[in-house]
Amino acid sequence: MLRLAHQRKYPVSDLAGLCYSLVMNQVYYMWDVLTTAYIGRPDLFTTKEWETEIIPTGISQGRTKVTPGGRKVLALDTVDKEAFLDYVVQQWAC
Repeated sequence: MLRLAHQRKYPVSDLAGLCYSLVMNQVYYMWDVLTTAYIGRPDLFTTKEWETEIIPTGISQGRTKVTPGGRKVLALDTVDKEAFLDYVVQQWAC
């Protein structure tokens, strides 16, 4: 948030800061931003093959669950957090 506050002169940074301020007092995971950042900077991430299943019904409907023997998918595993945040803030400086 502090990085975005320093970039308020940029409309995209200002909008992102306003949006993230709505969830400032809770844990927030940037899943969508992480996923799209992979397109521009795959070097910031490691991937791993996971055996998974999708829960088709009930309260967890749509959840992806790691399950031995499940369908194999390649997904992000780790991220260089500081480099990721630097990259995102740089992208929003417009």
